[in-house]
Amino acid sequence: MPLSPGDRFGPYEIVSRLGEGGMGEVWKARDTRLDRMVAVKVCKQEFSERFGREARAVAALSHPNICRLYDVGANYLVMELLEGETLAALLQKGALPLPLTLRYGAEIAGGLSAAHAKALIHRDLKPSNVMITKAGAKLLDFGLAKSESDETLTASHMVAGTPAYMAPEQRAGTGCDARSDIYAIGLILYEMAAGKRASPTRAPVEPPELERIAGTCLADDPDDRFQSACDLKRSIDWCKAPASAPVAHRTWSGWRLALLSAAILAAICGWAAWSLKPASDPPPALQFTIAPPSETVYQFGAMAGGSAISPDGRTLAFAAIHQGQPKLMLRPLDSLEFRVVPGTEGAHTPFWSPDSANLAFTAGGQLKRVRVSGGAPQLITSSEGAYGAWNENGFILIGALRQPILRVSSGGGDPLPLTRLTPEDLGHLHPCFLPGGKHFIYHSASGAQGKSGIFAGRLDATAESQEPRFLLNADSQAVYAPSAGGHAGWLLFLRDGALRARKFDAANLRFEGAETIVGEQVRQIKVYNRGDFSASNNGLLALGRTGYAMTSLAWFDRAGLPLETVSEPALHSGINLTADERHAVVNRTTGPAGGVWLADLTAKTSVGLGLERSHTYSPVAARGGGFYIFTNMRGANSDLVRKPAGQAEVEVLKSDVAPLLGLDLTADDRRLLFAEWKNMNNPNLWVLELSPAGHPVGEPVPVAASEFAEPTGQFSPDGRFVVYVSNESMREEVYVRPFPGPGSRIRISTAGGRYPRWRNPGEIVYLGLDGKLFAAPVKTSGAGLVAGQPQALFALRRLAFGTSHAYDVTRDGRRILALQPQPLQLNGEDAFSILQQWQPSR
Repeated sequence: MPLSPGDRFGPYEIVSRLGEGGMGEVWKARDTRLDRMVAVKVCKQEFSERFGREARAVAALSHPNICRLYDVGANYLVMELLEGETLAALLQKGALPLPLTLRYGAEIAGGLSAAHAKALIHRDLKPSNVMITKAGAKLLDFGLAKSESDETLTASHMVAGTPAYMAPEQRAGTGCDARSDIYAIGLILYEMAAGKRASPTRAPVEPPELERIAGTCLADDPDDRFQSACDLKRSIDWCKAPASAPVAHRTWSGWRLALLSAAILAAICGWAAWSLKPASDPPPALQFTIAPPSETVYQFGAMAGGSAISPDGRTLAFAAIHQGQPKLMLRPLDSLEFRVVPGTEGAHTPFWSPDSANLAFTAGGQLKRVRVSGGAPQLITSSEGAYGAWNENGFILIGALRQPILRVSSGGGDPLPLTRLTPEDLGHLHPCFLPGGKHFIYHSASGAQGKSGIFAGRLDATAESQEPRFLLNADSQAVYAPSAGGHAGWLLFLRDGALRARKFDAANLRFEGAETIVGEQVRQIKVYNRGDFSASNNGLLALGRTGYAMTSLAWFDRAGLPLETVSEPALHSGINLTADERHAVVNRTTGPAGGVWLADLTAKTSVGLGLERSHTYSPVAARGGGFYIFTNMRGANSDLVRKPAGQAEVEVLKSDVAPLLGLDLTADDRRLLFAEWKNMNNPNLWVLELSPAGHPVGEPVPVAASEFAEPTGQFSPDGRFVVYVSNESMREEVYVRPFPGPGSRIRISTAGGRYPRWRNPGEIVYLGLDGKLFAAPVKTSGAGLVAGQPQALFALRRLAFGTSHAYDVTRDGRRILALQPQPLQLNGEDAFSILQQWQPSR
């Protein structure tokens, strides 16, 4: 009979359907006697006497890695209700990190060992019969695979099991014992490590210890395998044990090649001088500097970039614009060569796995991981968070504005909240694991006075039960660095422009002693309370210094030939030509501060507009020349502001807890196009009506406000259309739609596009994903628009990340104002400093 909620099997009341398997349907039910939720598997036919006996034997098992069987009926089984996903579902996302592979392998072997001790053999061990829960791996359907009604059989006369996971003796029909289950574990271990099923010609997996274990499990002769699941578990536990840390002189010799001979000589002299001091004095802090390659632009900003030194202290990873695209780059410290990490287009904010073998990063609203030795990136989860941390147990923490700290498996899955936001909280950012596996720390950004700072939370608590503990006030994230000696390490953080360290007992969340300054001039983005620094586990500290990749504004023709440089070097972004095309409003930075400037393209000078602050962005000039629109960031909040030309006062047009970025004005200055970033992965476009005096009229109207990312756009010269970017096709493309009023949209780009410009009525210019500028001919046709085939113009030498245009086009389309890279300005410091022996003596 068909089942439905409310039906009963004895004392079990059906609640909802969970799924269907080979033996029958699985339902969520309530045990009315004990008032607990259970899973009821209703089979297609009544059980045989032999099946019932075996089921009752399985019900006698009690082990944390075996799903409990509570009850057996005439044709149904009552089991523990588990929350999680099967290992088979997890493996569809790719290989698991080594810590999770070893953990789940040991847990599966532990469950088997307990069952084998009671003479119970699984016979059908496979990834779909392993459930991954918060508590770890749980074996399902233990000992129940003999049922000939199970559809995992290829034919009813064959022995029970799934052929792909059968031991050779099972496939031959010669019987099976506990060692047949061990063969299946070997297949599962290989699949977790390699991300694919084992074949007769399988390639070895890493590390060699795991290959030895899997290979022993997969021996054709049962006598050559592990003879018990207990022995197998011991071998996996041995493989899980951390290797001893390399001694300091090996680490030093690894990156010694990165120093020039003069730096080596200086270091030797420094050591010689130190050796003559009393033993109580600390050794000097040795350091060397690294500049990114000249053809790249290092990225560090609110939603971009950042650097991270690997836990083993061997490699520096950072985000950069390379050949026109954001990518991750690596610089081994024992080499002078840089290399790009394949598959990391659009990537930013990298962080390392604890074994230094993988990098996690955010790209296109997704958190991904990639092996630094090669291979395609793997999806972990969809994520609005840009900042993360990864621990040795295979868990990742994610932080972002307007969201709590989230936890997700590095193998993939849905994130779970670990903290909860209060009404005053703007977001929980920059998580960091503490040693011992019990605590983590994060930066809480709050709109309430005195509520921001570094807090500690427990990893075993839920968001509801979490009781955060305040640790200290800081202007950035806090990073834990192990101590060179003793039980307490150091917390590193920025305050008042200096990098500080304070001795910290992570086990007891207790500081020891006063804070000490260990670095100056460290890069910082205050909007996100982010400092550009990271620490390895073996005593190295990587600092991003306050150098800048300078650019000048320059005119180019349509072939990309430079015509004239029209500004002094500075850090420029967000170029918008004024109506007379003799000026441009830009974001400009010449030091730690930035703001909105007006560049005179004839006199080749620039003047500030009274907005020379690091938190003003996205300038737009009124076509009539009477005012400017810009964004003023206030922490995580922002204002769209109107400033009359030549006047000091400003008018707030719209405020929000999300960033609001002005993009364009119509020719009559009566409509403002802006982007709203409430969802940091899916910004949308809106239009705000303005009065003749420039004041807001009514509420904003959506132009492109879907579930996809629509970050930037521009009005057509006649104001009848909007050209904009959307990623609904899984990559950024340029579209045009009528505004206001109904009408169909058309796609302009053919192979991806971003940052469109529509100054010439007959042409839309946009930037291709390969960094080349394209021009597409367009013409109106009644109420619609017709577009021609885009033609490549030239490669833009520097692409700005985010929503800031790195170029603008004149109305006749003949000249392009773009950024001309200048030699890197380091202000006496290089782009990165690597420090050793930085730890204070107290």
